[in-house]
Amino acid sequence: MVIDQFADEVYGHTHQEMMYVDKHLLNVFIANILGSATQKDLGPFYPLKDSPGLIAFVAEAVMQAKDEGEAALMARSANDTARSLVKYALRELDTVYRAKLYDTFDAYVKIDPEEIKDYLASRCSKTLFLDGFTNLSWAQMIFLSKVIPLFQETFMTLDPVYVDRERWSKFLESLSIQSVKVLYEGAASSPKAAGPLERLLKDQGPTVKLEGDFIQIACFKDPEAELIQVCRDIKRRIVDDGMKPGEIAVVLNNFSERAGEFSRKLRNIKFQ
Repeated sequence: MVIDQFADEVYGHTHQEMMYVDKHLLNVFIANILGSATQKDLGPFYPLKDSPGLIAFVAEAVMQAKDEGEAALMARSANDTARSLVKYALRELDTVYRAKLYDTFDAYVKIDPEEIKDYLASRCSKTLFLDGFTNLSWAQMIFLSKVIPLFQETFMTLDPVYVDRERWSKFLESLSIQSVKVLYEGAASSPKAAGPLERLLKDQGPTVKLEGDFIQIACFKDPEAELIQVCRDIKRRIVDDGMKPGEIAVVLNNFSERAGEFSRKLRNIKFQ
């Protein structure tokens, strides 16, 4: 179970009177908010208020603000006009939600440990395993800092290459306040440990040639190199091959962690 699903399930169990808002419904809300806005509300964006591109941009910015914290997003925003637009959307969205709706980010930051401890005790074991994280968002840190103390022990794997040191320090500080003891164990690579994995990767059978060669497989040294190359391929297909953005699909193994990073890289990548 990914962390999004875990948060949604736990929060939803204790707030069964509320309705969950997924990404698609959020886009509908953003479209309605922009569609009913005045020129004063949107400023220079007003002529584009019904544009699918603007709706998608605002929806993505709202999700980033909820996930990373509004202050962090505002600091990265290109200009005051963009900041005002996102702030307006967030205010209006709060009015829409009120006490009847919630999304994953609300589940992260608004969860009450006292409300969920009995449910977790009956639903889960005494040990929590957290794996596959390249980093933690602001909202995820809040959620885990509330959930981890409810378990007797927690095992968590993180890649030190990609972890934001400052953010990780703040997370450890929040755990320390709750008297959670953190122990580190480095997983050093060794021939004995890597041997079985290397054999597994090599023993994949004969290469299968797909009709029309419409599938290509590429290997990269790390996730960052992979991300850069995928963004370059997407932009080249749009510019050189005339493809439309809606004709390209990108599937991520952990949407909540990689989507924002992917979107920023795609906007910033330069052609070579």
